[in-house]
Amino acid sequence: MRFIAFLVIIAATFFVAGATGSVPLLICFSFECLMIPAMLVLLAGFRKNISYGLERKNGAAQKDSIYQCGVVIFNRGKIPVNKLKLRIASGFSTERKRKKQTLQGNADCGENTVRFEVKTRYCGLMRIRIRRLYLYDYLFLFSMSKSNKNIQEFELAVFPKERPILEGLPEEWFLGEGLLPEGETSPEPGNEHGEIRQLREYRDGDDFRNIHWKLTARTGEIWIREYEREFNTVEKLLVEMQDRKHWKASEADEFYELLSGIVLGILSSGRAVRVSWYDGKQREIVEYEIRDRHKVREMLYEIFQTNAFWIGKKGSKAKDEAWKRWKELNSEALCLTDGLCIFRGTELLRNYAGRIL
Repeated sequence: MRFIAFLVIIAATFFVAGATGSVPLLICFSFECLMIPAMLVLLAGFRKNISYGLERKNGAAQKDSIYQCGVVIFNRGKIPVNKLKLRIASGFSTERKRKKQTLQGNADCGENTVRFEVKTRYCGLMRIRIRRLYLYDYLFLFSMSKSNKNIQEFELAVFPKERPILEGLPEEWFLGEGLLPEGETSPEPGNEHGEIRQLREYRDGDDFRNIHWKLTARTGEIWIREYEREFNTVEKLLVEMQDRKHWKASEADEFYELLSGIVLGILSSGRAVRVSWYDGKQREIVEYEIRDRHKVREMLYEIFQTNAFWIGKKGSKAKDEAWKRWKELNSEALCLTDGLCIFRGTELLRNYAGRIL
């Protein structure tokens, strides 16, 4: 549209210059005509000298928060770019459609960063990709697009808030593996003042009473004492889900919230948790033992990345062995399904569907 308007101005200048015989108008007309190839050459130079990429390749955030991402644009030329646009696509791995947004900015000589915000509505793996970069000349008459040969994708792991779920999990539900041998303990970072397990940097949610003040004052960083905590029981929890391709982001979010809450609830009762699920890509049962709340996120991240969860029908030798192991675990452990139900064997213990977690 701007280019058409510019052509109209050129035509009007030529008409008036011819009608009046004005030399200045003829010079102006010539200058306007030269602007078209000049802007095209300038734009080609921009396209050659500009490169771009994501500031980081991965990150982590909590649900219902705002996460800031950045796109690094490097201008190798000696002329700044006055205007550019970035087309960004973002969405969860369970969604087919991606949310598209357009960012505007400029690029001075050297390295520049264009920042944008992403709202983390659901739990899961969010993927953010730069679809294309558009460059504009100084008169905004023309634009050229540039795609990145090496497609870069930012992976944002969105975790649920740490809210233990105790309702519906009475002690008689837990079968466990029995007491540990006498004299043995299962260490878990806790707040009990027993033997110090290790010193580490401060994390959100740590008890300020466990701060190591001398080391903190000496280093300038907050250091925390971790104490041993005894676990008498290791509970088993199976995670059984259908193929994630059929999930909506909201459905996956509910499941991750419930899984996190149940695991945290078991931990808060003084028990360790061994979470097991079927990895369809590796065709094996994955068992992940959790002894502190910081391991919950690691477990969730592993599940986020697993391609297929459901055991399905028997077939290969590896799958037959996995199925046999699954049946053994299912006979003695709690099982959480994608329908937000908890089973023990064939007995339904609780249905969380439709509840606000």
